[in-house]
Amino acid sequence: MAGRRSTDWGFPRWRGYGASREAQQVRMCDRHGCDQPGNCPAPKSPNSRDRWYFCERHAAEYNQGWDYFAGLDKEEAAARAAEEQRDASGYRESAFHGWTGSGDGSRSRDEMRALDVLECDMHA
Repeated sequence: MAGRRSTDWGFPRWRGYGASREAQQVRMCDRHGCDQPGNCPAPKSPNSRDRWYFCERHAAEYNQGWDYFAGLDKEEAAARAAEEQRDASGYRESAFHGWTGSGDGSRSRDEMRALDVLECDMHA
């Protein structure tokens, strides 16, 4: 069959997607009793390279209960927060939102306050 043309060329693709016959290795969710694929990595502890691998539902559940500052007293938590903010200065929030805070999503808090002082309709 050396002269047979490959079916893996051109558009549309002549071979079906996912048509390989090899077994695919799937990582399962690390939550006990879950039978879904574990595609979402989550840290086992702060500053650790070890990861849990959860399904989407269990990752959301885990992230909701995650406390980065768990086990630290107030001074340690403040020092860690300051260090993280200093290290992430390239990812700082924009100056516009930094000085005004949030408004209604379309206007800043100061714009909303000005409209209120001038007794203007905020929804116009």
